[in-house]
Amino acid sequence: MSGFALGLTTGVLAGAAVYYTLSTGLEQSTAHLRNRLAHSNAVLEHSFSPAAQPAPVSLVGPSGTPDASLPDLVRRKWNALVAGAVTGARETDWAEIGRAAYASGRELAGRLGEPATPAAEDAARAVAAAGEAAAPEAIVEASKAAAKKAAAAQPTAVNVDAPLRPSPKITEAPKRLV
Repeated sequence: MSGFALGLTTGVLAGAAVYYTLSTGLEQSTAHLRNRLAHSNAVLEHSFSPAAQPAPVSLVGPSGTPDASLPDLVRRKWNALVAGAVTGARETDWAEIGRAAYASGRELAGRLGEPATPAAEDAARAVAAAGEAAAPEAIVEASKAAAKKAAAAQPTAVNVDAPLRPSPKITEAPKRLV
């Protein structure tokens, strides 16, 4: 019988605790909503008053949407940067950039002086013969022909199995006494 009384008492206490918790939460929520409704009512009544209104905060403070989340802001900035890059690439005069690069490379080659190898001399002569107004394909073909001529002039047989010889500096150097 004592088990029955103990179970009954525990059940009643648990039920009372649940009831108290739910009723307190409901009361707080209702009070909060009542306060928000009263505040909204006061703001609404003030908005229809004929008195002069101060300047809106949106004209005084920073512009933009303050409720935008960080990922949305980053996404918008990224999209604007990509759109700007694509527009810039689309509006660029690539032919003019190529002509300017060719002219500056030609000027730099002229400042460096004489070509270092006969193949480079042949390539320079071929480019000069093709002329500045020639098509880039003709210049490339002349350079390839000069490179083939230079490759044919160099020896191709290299003896890989030859024994290594020490440098004469090492063999003829005086021996030091330690």
